[in-house]
Amino acid sequence: MDDGNLSVAVPDYRREFIEEELAAGTYADEAEIVDAALELLENKRKREVLRALIADGDADIAAGRVHVVENTGELSEYIKATAESLRRELAFAEASGESDRQVPGIMKAMKTKLPANGTL
Repeated sequence: MDDGNLSVAVPDYRREFIEEELAAGTYADEAEIVDAALELLENKRKREVLRALIADGDADIAAGRVHVVENTGELSEYIKATAESLRRELAFAEASGESDRQVPGIMKAMKTKLPANGTL
């Protein structure tokens, strides 16, 4: 049975850093330091995904693949429909088992399914 504990080997230079952080009172214990480090890694991954999505959007704009809307209601409906389509694609990907697909790739595949007029 897993008791929730994890043992890790830490090189001396990292151990010194951990001890400095604890001595400074920045963190209460080693678990808080590990949690903070994991949160930074998660945030890094999210930033990478966002950068890829922005680059993909920039490429769409440069290629003229844009969706023109006449009013905010139409924009709202387009965003909702696009988000729902993405949710379906992600649910399908999750249900199909392990995959090495990333969100930007799933979004790109979803966009190729959009009709020429930009509606779903």
